[in-house]
Amino acid sequence: MSRKKILAGLIVMALVMMPLLSINVSAAPYTEINIAGSGVSKINATDFDTEYGLTTDTPDGGRNIRPETDVGTEHGGNDFGFEGNVGWMDQIEWLQWTINVAADGFYRFNAAIASDSGNGGIDLYLDGEKIGSSPDGKEGNGWQDYTMYVIGDTNVSAGTHILRMESWSGGGINIAGFDVEPLNEFGFPPVWENPNYRITRSGTTTIKATDFDPEPYQKEGADGAQQVREGHAVRTEGNGSEWGSNIGWIAAGDWVQYTVNVASDGVYSFVAAIASDADPTGGVKITVGDAEVGTSANSAKNGWQEYDKYPVGEVALTSGEHVIKVEFTGGVNFAAIEVTRTGDIPSDEPEAAAPPAEVDTPADGGDEPGDESADDGETPTTPPASSSSDDDGNMILWIIVAVVAVVIIVVIIIFATKKKKA
Repeated sequence: MSRKKILAGLIVMALVMMPLLSINVSAAPYTEINIAGSGVSKINATDFDTEYGLTTDTPDGGRNIRPETDVGTEHGGNDFGFEGNVGWMDQIEWLQWTINVAADGFYRFNAAIASDSGNGGIDLYLDGEKIGSSPDGKEGNGWQDYTMYVIGDTNVSAGTHILRMESWSGGGINIAGFDVEPLNEFGFPPVWENPNYRITRSGTTTIKATDFDPEPYQKEGADGAQQVREGHAVRTEGNGSEWGSNIGWIAAGDWVQYTVNVASDGVYSFVAAIASDADPTGGVKITVGDAEVGTSANSAKNGWQEYDKYPVGEVALTSGEHVIKVEFTGGVNFAAIEVTRTGDIPSDEPEAAAPPAEVDTPADGGDEPGDESADDGETPTTPPASSSSDDDGNMILWIIVAVVAVVIIVVIIIFATKKKKA
């Protein structure tokens, strides 16, 4: 056979084999992965199906998430709420996940990726059709410093599908997982709906910063940064904190508000989650209706996504609807408010005075203990002298009255006797 024929045959075989690189491998799912028709669904990278094409050996003890495999897995990747990550990738290695999609729709696939090599990325396929790729040239911030990258959008029917990831450019990445978010028919996340926060009597209620009321608010729009609340002017973004999003690009005097329903009368404490890399930093001032809750300390200058919780103050609230206004005192990122009931509202009525101690009181209403005559703390055991004199005077008066009465009676008897003799 001529060399030309052999070369032509190899080319044909290569062309035939190339599409097969992304064909799904039938495998038993490791765990049930459900993609909801609303909200964001998460896929842990370490939940790959039993069959896999990533065969990196990690004798240094890295395999501590899925010890039954020889895939390089490890703890880490919790910046976005994932359980562990997959690393030590080589080029063209692959993993796959069996997913159950709840409803037909248009979905966006995002990947949480970290790198310390500054290169590498992934291609993502759904049932053999390419969704998209991650950008090349990671920032090289560290193997556990994850960034969420948009991979691509695609129509997905309800039912079971195979999601497959292939590494490229020599690997050089760790992957923690995927966020899958349904979009509307215009290619945007569904229209935001007010969550109608209810401040509970027990426990802590967390209000996400990006769930502010539609109107009014004070913040000008951003240049494409509205990733969390489409169709508004407040600058919002997703992040890797426990709240998943924040309001950013804040200046002193900007504010947002939240309409909430308080379940029970009580005193409530407010704590704000803020971060900053500004110089100087800022804090938040919170009012509820006409009542001022307080102003937080300024955020530490740790970075725009390094959130800490700062106490703001306490306020008495009655049950029912209230409007919480959050005003910013300087350059911060704002992620959430935590509201906790700390006790009952103090009563405005004065407390009832304690009854006086029982003491022996003179029957004639004489001086009681506590008067100047009893400053030594002793209780008098005999009536005062003035009281004794009054009693003697009364006795003499009664004697005089009795004598007069006797005299009158005697006179009457004498006159009656004389009349009978006459």
